[in-house]
Amino acid sequence: MILLSIIVPVYNVADYLGRCLESITVQITDGVEVILIDDGSTDMSYAICTEFEKRFEYIRVVRQHNKGLSGARNTGMDYAQGDFVWFIDSDDWIVTGAVPKLLDYIRKSPEIDVFRFGFTLFKDETDEPVEEYVNSSVHDVKSNSYFQQNEMMYQVWAGIYKCTFLEKNSISFPEGMIYEDIPYNLQVYTSAARMTVLSHKFYWYRVRQGSLLRSEVNLKKIVSVAHILGVCDTLIDKFEGNNKEVTIAIRKKLDYLYVYIDHLHAYNGFTSEEKWKAFQKLNLHIPILPGESKGLIWKKLQLRWMPKIFYKNRIHYLKKQSQLI
Repeated sequence: MILLSIIVPVYNVADYLGRCLESITVQITDGVEVILIDDGSTDMSYAICTEFEKRFEYIRVVRQHNKGLSGARNTGMDYAQGDFVWFIDSDDWIVTGAVPKLLDYIRKSPEIDVFRFGFTLFKDETDEPVEEYVNSSVHDVKSNSYFQQNEMMYQVWAGIYKCTFLEKNSISFPEGMIYEDIPYNLQVYTSAARMTVLSHKFYWYRVRQGSLLRSEVNLKKIVSVAHILGVCDTLIDKFEGNNKEVTIAIRKKLDYLYVYIDHLHAYNGFTSEEKWKAFQKLNLHIPILPGESKGLIWKKLQLRWMPKIFYKNRIHYLKKQSQLI
């Protein structure tokens, strides 16, 4: 019986892949499968994958035309047979002992939908730790309470997910997008009946220069933020009548509206008029809730009835900030 499926999307990471896979294979026990999705690599990544497949019977390699990270993860889910799934990036590694401990948690609490755990960010060039994220104690979180927390984490590799829960709620990665972890986990956190937050650090995440999140704004980034805003709209509708949850969803939508304007401002592929038209295409209606501050109510009214003022105020702020740098 397979308890845990580890899915590793692979694309042109020959310099890092061996270390990632060694960190996994050194601790595999019964009840675990490893699925490597080669997403059309043009370097030696596929050869490394097949070498590991020959060495370890629990490893399966699937090769496909390039579909991006989301597409590779979704393909991995098509092949996964485990009760839970762990998505691991192919340029990172996991802590020794992580897999056996996670298997223990799965065996003890199979009813949990999601287990979250801590991680370490480290520098690409030196392996020097940059920052650590860890919870002080193990605790269960029921229903939407994790969604209501300000410290909510979106990284999918910092958790394992019950496969039947994902299937039941039709949760998958949005293909053709980036920032894919955000809409994925927004759906997870608002659908999970029970989560457990662990006090372990199981994952080391590589911070690379010129990484996707640090690179210049392109059209795909703008479209991806628009997709996140669409997910926020869905959650606002879903939580109608539940003030606590809908307040969080509204706050997140406002946050990502600012991110969307920031991306438009930084993008060189549109004229000023085209940027404004792109903003107008969004759903700018946000419901007003009982007990909200006058400032927040005014912001929502401005967004709905005077969107150009809202938009131009943000652009003015961004220009002012750039002058201070």
